[in-house]
Amino acid sequence: MKMDSGKHEIIKGLMCPGCGGTVELKEGNNVLKCTYCEIPLLVMGDEGVIQYYVKSKVNETDTKAVAKNWFGKFDKDRKLKTGAEFTEIFLVHLPFWRSIGQVCGWIFGNKIHHETHRDNKGNMHTTTRKEPVERMIMKEYIWNKAACDVSEFGVEEIDNSGISGNLEP
Repeated sequence: MKMDSGKHEIIKGLMCPGCGGTVELKEGNNVLKCTYCEIPLLVMGDEGVIQYYVKSKVNETDTKAVAKNWFGKFDKDRKLKTGAEFTEIFLVHLPFWRSIGQVCGWIFGNKIHHETHRDNKGNMHTTTRKEPVERMIMKEYIWNKAACDVSEFGVEEIDNSGISGNLEP
């Protein structure tokens, strides 16, 4: 589970069926209004749920270089970096669930006040007073989790920084 900075992706490349104008969709929304003809639109994916993907920008050469660099890290066998051979390199599709929402909650408690004063005889006394406190908290929450068994890959959630600016419908 991750809290994020509140930045939503803007999905571009969608067209209004009414006027043909380009419309932009804020991630997590499926209702919008065309900025050209002002027709209200309901956006749905092929299977009823909007689906996005991050286009791969990794090539085989760069992948090998990153893996070899990782092999040379201090907690690996020294021979691994020079002795490892790649027999096959392939891209794997890993589906993830992603949910964006607002979390609203309340915190109840007491603020404790200590007051020290002297009585007529010069003795010090401390009085403790509790003041009830109620605070509302509203935060954006972004949750993501693997949508299948990914244990062999060691990935359980997506780093949101890798998604930034790369979502495509």
